[in-house]
Amino acid sequence: MLVSQGHMCATPDIFAHLTHLLKSLAGGKLCAVLEGGYNLTSLAQSVCQTVQTLLGDPAPQTSELNGPCESALESIQCVRSAHKPYWACLKHTVAPPVSEPSTKRCKLAEKEEGVQAVGGQKAEEEEVVWMKPLSRLAPPVHTEVALPADLEVPDRCDRVRSSLAPTLEILQRLRDNFFDGSAEEEALMSLCSVIALFEKMKKQEIRNGLALVPDVSVAMLCAAQHARMSLTNRLLLVYLGDGEIPTYITEDGKALVVQISSQGPEEQKSRYQVSVCLKKGCSDVAGLMQAVLCLLLPLAYEYDPGLVLLVRGPGSGVGKAAWAQITSLLQGLAQGHTLALIQEGEKEAVGTTAASLLGDPAPSLGPLGAPLPEDMEAMERLRQRLQTHWGLLQTAAAKGKDVEEKGQNQD
Repeated sequence: MLVSQGHMCATPDIFAHLTHLLKSLAGGKLCAVLEGGYNLTSLAQSVCQTVQTLLGDPAPQTSELNGPCESALESIQCVRSAHKPYWACLKHTVAPPVSEPSTKRCKLAEKEEGVQAVGGQKAEEEEVVWMKPLSRLAPPVHTEVALPADLEVPDRCDRVRSSLAPTLEILQRLRDNFFDGSAEEEALMSLCSVIALFEKMKKQEIRNGLALVPDVSVAMLCAAQHARMSLTNRLLLVYLGDGEIPTYITEDGKALVVQISSQGPEEQKSRYQVSVCLKKGCSDVAGLMQAVLCLLLPLAYEYDPGLVLLVRGPGSGVGKAAWAQITSLLQGLAQGHTLALIQEGEKEAVGTTAASLLGDPAPSLGPLGAPLPEDMEAMERLRQRLQTHWGLLQTAAAKGKDVEEKGQNQD
């Protein structure tokens, strides 16, 4: 159930994203409740944004998101601290703020004093006027897929057909960069299909795409390289599974890489290359979803990419329901422009991926147990290191951080 109350300063586009995030739960059964009205302009816009998301339109670009204000952090910190005895996913949260008046209370007290100073008359609050949200236009084709000729196309999807044959320049570049010696025609054409899907999303001809490729690592590098060369928007690369991702992809900040795997250095190579290491890898659903919700999504929303590249690494171990949930959650970014890459040996993942890209409800994960303690501790250390660069990873006000550091020193 989605309920809104006044004075939260939530822009209309935020209601679209809240609705999208909740749609991945309970098989998509979501009830939006409307009550009262504090700002009629904002109310109408927010209702429209919510309904459009329920109807499956692409989520809008968010306003600049760069971290909560101090009073919001204080509130989040207190709520998390109060609930952590009952929810395993909150076990490693920081202590509540010290018992001084909160930032919000101080501001309210100052406001009350100001009102009394002008004769006790309650001044009328200025009505906040939000800019009208941009139109949420859906491309004419929802999902295109690049599959081997002998594999049936999932329902409601189209098989990708490039409007123009690849140029000799593109073919030669692919051979030089990704193949030693002569390239097999099938492998070469699969990379051409990946590029075609990218170009169609760039031109707003399709919303998203799916490619089943002979070598997912090569296809990932091809897609990342093409995005760096031809796209003006930023790229978010999400890689589930083990494997090495070259650092040059993130050198200029035009790409953010988040990898969730069972191995990898805990120390980060750069601000834009984040490695989350789970003891059991992506097969641990509780740990995987903790990493997605607490690290991946905050990073992704603050980065605000123009395109998402989702890669299912060979032998990643990610289950059907978790993969569908992650694919669905990432659709809230980049106005739904997502390209999913899957290794040819994992044909069984095609139907699930296509369904999530099309907006079908993701299967339930069931009640999740607690992530492994060592994974929780590693993710918390990683969050603390990254929060100096990424505001949306902050979970505690400054006073709370001081309390936490003091407690750690005492330990």
